[in-house]
This record gives sequence, C-alpha cells and structure tokens, in this order.
Amino acid sequence: MPLDQEPIEEKEMSFLDHLEELRWHVIRSLCATVIFTIVAFIYVKWIFQNVLLAPAHADFPTWRALCKIGEWTNNPDLCIGDIPLVLQSRYMTGQFTITIVAAFVIGIIISFPYIAWELWRFIKPGLHKRERKNSTGVVASISLLFLGGIAFG
Repeated sequence: MPLDQEPIEEKEMSFLDHLEELRWHVIRSLCATVIFTIVAFIYVKWIFQNVLLAPAHADFPTWRALCKIGEWTNNPDLCIGDIPLVLQSRYMTGQFTITIVAAFVIGIIISFPYIAWELWRFIKPGLHKRERKNSTGVVASISLLFLGGIAFG
C-alpha cells in the first residue's frame, strides 16, 4: 500500500467505542433539530404566512414576473390577483398536528447542514489521506445542494 493510502494515525477504538462516538454525533444532531424545531414552532404563524402561503399573494415574485411578461406580450391574462386561500382541517387535532409537523420539517431543513457536518466528523477519521484530500468541501457542497433544492422546491 502506498504511503498516501495509509490512514492518519488515530487512536485505535473498539466496536463499542465507535458506537459511543456515533451515539454522541446523533445526540448532537438531534439536539440541533429539536432547537430549530422549537424556534420554528414559535414563529410558525410567520412561516405559514410569508413562506408556505406566499404564492397565494399577487406580489409573489413569480406572479410579478408573469405579469411583466404579460405586459410585454399584450396578454393581460398572465396577471393574477390574490388567490383566496382558506386552510381547513377535517380533523379535531388537524391544525395542531400540521403545526407540529411543519415545525419539525423546518427544523430538519434548517439543521441539515449541521447534521451533515456531524456525519462527516464521524466518517472522516476512517478515511485515508488521499480520500480526505479528494473529499474536501463535501459538507459545504452537500449543504449548498440541499438548500438549493429546498429553495427550488
């Protein structure tokens, strides 16, 4: 095995030590998710009005762009007004449940870069020097692609 393939000298760990290390990475990730879930739950009304239900308002960027395209092409049908959207629940606990679920999903989304970083911190010591060098910036690229996908969605 070439020298660049040798793992970086780390302390030898037993299987149970690895499980303990993984346990702490998972606990820190869950703590971050819980903290962001609580913050999202506190601001859930603002999140629903300004993020989730924003496309129902005429001043949404997509609708403004379509309206400008409609003006350029003399097609006034592309301009829309506010969409009268009323949220309804058919179940007794539906509103509370959707609030909890939305806060949890938002908590996962916001904490995902930290979760990826914690996962990387667990995996990194087991890699060879060359593998570490080739995977530089993996957490940043994972986070950027994930948040870009969320923004696109």
